[in-house]
Amino acid sequence: MKPKPHISQLDHYIPGKPISEVTKELGLTHVTKLASNENPWGCPVTTQDLEKTIQHAMRYPNLNRPQLITSLATHYQVPESHFILGNGSDDILQMIALAFLEQGDETVTANHTFSVYKHVTQLMGATCISVEMSQLSYSIDTIINAITEKTKLIFIANPNNPTGTLLPLTQIKMLLSALSSSPIMIVLDEAYREFVTEEPVNATLPLLNTYPNLVILRTFSKAYGLAGFRMGYGIMSENNATILQKVRQPFNVNSIALTAAKIALDTPSFLDRTITNNTHQRNWLTDQIKEMGLCVTHSHANFICIALNRPAMDVYQALLRKGFIIRPLDSFGLAGHIRVSIGTPEQNQGFLNAFKKSILELDKE
Repeated sequence: MKPKPHISQLDHYIPGKPISEVTKELGLTHVTKLASNENPWGCPVTTQDLEKTIQHAMRYPNLNRPQLITSLATHYQVPESHFILGNGSDDILQMIALAFLEQGDETVTANHTFSVYKHVTQLMGATCISVEMSQLSYSIDTIINAITEKTKLIFIANPNNPTGTLLPLTQIKMLLSALSSSPIMIVLDEAYREFVTEEPVNATLPLLNTYPNLVILRTFSKAYGLAGFRMGYGIMSENNATILQKVRQPFNVNSIALTAAKIALDTPSFLDRTITNNTHQRNWLTDQIKEMGLCVTHSHANFICIALNRPAMDVYQALLRKGFIIRPLDSFGLAGHIRVSIGTPEQNQGFLNAFKKSILELDKE
């Protein structure tokens, strides 16, 4: 049986290479992964924390009124009815597409951003309009100019993946104000928001009170170190949350992830240490790369985007042979760029040494 025509044309998401694969392929004994923006400091959850949940694993998770949503509502001072949980924020992006898109519709996003926005759009047979960025950041004017009568959704990653650039709150307000009388939904993907130090971490939340067409997505995968648990959440109007509940899979998040996320939320000291370490190491690594004469985009996330004067895949392969996995950005439309996650001081120093050696070797070829 053949799938729908637009399904055949979809590209599947390709994540960064896992450590086990590189170890096996290259016969290395030690590999450092700096490709997927994971938390190098681990997570604040222990196996002992999960014992009670595991003992009741034969039961379906309670998603009628999970304790995690109660904790999130208290944490953000937002009513519980305004939240929805997802198997990562990717899951909620798909819910949004299922609920609000159909064939013939359009969505708008940037040309160098998270590929899942385009994927969920095409999944519904809709068209994703990717507009040009300005200095590797979203341009509000360009987004507004791309809107047509077919536009249903606007996707903005802020900070943006893979560039790390931040669209200031003033610009977000400008976009929302321009579309205040429009039914177009603005999806603000804040997966890396906790790493922002130039603005308050919750600066965008009050906007939900004024703009019912705004949806804010966050995740426990990055700053909280729970990437493997798969837990994301959306904050939005009660009406939009109710709509997404109708398309959500009955048990889309599991009990262990619910427990782990609540523990992480209730452990602010871990988050504080993560942000402090990330900020210091991000600044240090940025300065070191700039001293090599290379351009590094100013990042507000837990990674940096480096512009090379050579093909990114050459550098990627050279680093791989030295036991470092990074992300070449050709698939993001950024040829000659790489994205490097911020690791521990030891990991960052090791990467820097390997990076310098790789550049010297490539220069000699």
